Amino acid sequence: MISDCFFFVSDCMSPEKGGSGTVNTILLDFIGGKNCIPVSSGKTGGHQSRFIHTAGFNYSFLPKRLLVCGHLVSVLFARFKIAALIRKYKPAFIIAAYPQLALFAAAVSEANRYGIPYFAYLHDTVEEALSRGSLKNQAAKTQKLVFRTAAGIFVISNGMQDLYARKYGLKTTVVRHIYPEEPFSAPGMGNGKVFWSGTVYGINHRALARMAHACAREGLSATFTGNTPANDLRMFGFPTDSIQQHYYSQRSDYLSAVAQHSLLLLCLNWPDESSVHPDEMATIFPTKTPEYLASGVPVVVHCPGDYFLASFFRENTCGLVISSRDESEIAMQLTAFLANKPLQTEMVARAQALKYLFEPELNAGNLKNTVGSALQSSSSHRENSLDSQ
Repeated sequence: MISDCFFFVSDCMSPEKGGSGTVNTILLDFIGGKNCIPVSSGKTGGHQSRFIHTAGFNYSFLPKRLLVCGHLVSVLFARFKIAALIRKYKPAFIIAAYPQLALFAAAVSEANRYGIPYFAYLHDTVEEALSRGSLKNQAAKTQKLVFRTAAGIFVISNGMQDLYARKYGLKTTVVRHIYPEEPFSAPGMGNGKVFWSGTVYGINHRALARMAHACAREGLSATFTGNTPANDLRMFGFPTDSIQQHYYSQRSDYLSAVAQHSLLLLCLNWPDESSVHPDEMATIFPTKTPEYLASGVPVVVHCPGDYFLASFFRENTCGLVISSRDESEIAMQLTAFLANKPLQTEMVARAQALKYLFEPELNAGNLKNTVGSALQSSSSHRENSLDSQ
């Protein structure tokens, strides 16, 4: 546990739905305590976790048609609230988690204004992810400030770490999505269904639709957990007759359902199928991946071969990677994989052996050690500066 009072600032924390909310909340269970003050939008005490105490606050976004104005107003209001919390609690440091830009930018600005060391925790790229939208200028400005002034930068995957090192010469520390549960025992044949967890949208809808059709031709129906309307799925070209949508309110029920299926799908669009910057697409490592790897169920990945997601599964031989968009080729590879039970068993074993990558001790430890070293270095630097005067 970190001994000094600190802020963890993010608009993505439980009970916020989505991958980033899960990542942040589980991480806080292992680095938090009464000395940790999560700062998020929402009602005070509304965030649910085992250990953390929340000092939350409310602020509102303007309508989407006024997105830029809404962002600026939200940042100003959030800065005012964060400043008040800084004066009240006097945190030793701040961790600002992204992918929500307004609260992230506000935390970075106030940390700099008050001279408080801060650490950025990036679940997505900043400038790249927003480079084709109305917030591109704000994202670029915030990223430059973070790269120049952060005491440390955490990223959620080695894909992001490699991109930042190659593109910006930036040193970062990987803090992966923590998977605290035990791996499931291999469930045998499963229930004859494929499983997709999460929303269907502009980074995955085309690739997932192709895989859904290939699975349907193999006689496999599908369970989707996201809240994507059936009309949208039909518009995206999905075989909706073979898809059942289900929501799991409890994590234990969700993990149990994952382990009962016969195939788990991870799909990302090709660059020409998405409006998102190719560098962002290439670094995505879906937050559901650790629970897929631990499930005891074979995983099928459908994305370009040069994406980090594909290279991770290829290099670890822990799932089938299909990097062709040709439907006949997809069907051929899927048919061969379904018929090869020994290969599936081998890949499942390799997948479950990767649990150490997502252990709390490794990832929370990486964060704590980086924070501790940076604060100690900063303190020594200040002392040396005073001694020389």
